[in-house]
Amino acid sequence: MKRLITVVILFAFCSVPLVASARHGRGFGKGGKILIKKAMKEAGLSEQQIRRIETLKSEADRAKIDIRADLEKGRLDFEQLLNVDSPNEAAVFKQLEKVHAIKLLLKKNHIKLMLQVRKEITPEQWEKLQTIKAEYMMKHRQKMKKRFKGAGGPR
Repeated sequence: MKRLITVVILFAFCSVPLVASARHGRGFGKGGKILIKKAMKEAGLSEQQIRRIETLKSEADRAKIDIRADLEKGRLDFEQLLNVDSPNEAAVFKQLEKVHAIKLLLKKNHIKLMLQVRKEITPEQWEKLQTIKAEYMMKHRQKMKKRFKGAGGPR
């Protein structure tokens, strides 16, 4: 019973980032780099703006790797604290706070990149990029609906 409760808590704890990442995903799927560059050109960004944004994204991605590694280590530590016979409540909650602080760093990294990109482009270019992304997302959702509909729907 204790093991079941631990598994349920751990599943709930670990599934939150998956849902959040699906909801706040990049929006351009696996071929993202090509589509993003195409969208930036379509929005009227200059080659210099595109290069600068690619540099900013590369720097943010590099930082994200380290943050995600820290997050995984924090989750492992959290799991170990829960999997003992008599979990120390104070230690569990302290580790939970550490994990959420790391998640906040990940979110800040993303927001910082967005703000840096917005400084590099005009408000009109930003609006055009948002429109292009929304159109892409709508097409992607329609494609996924058709795929699931044709496969008999989700099981």
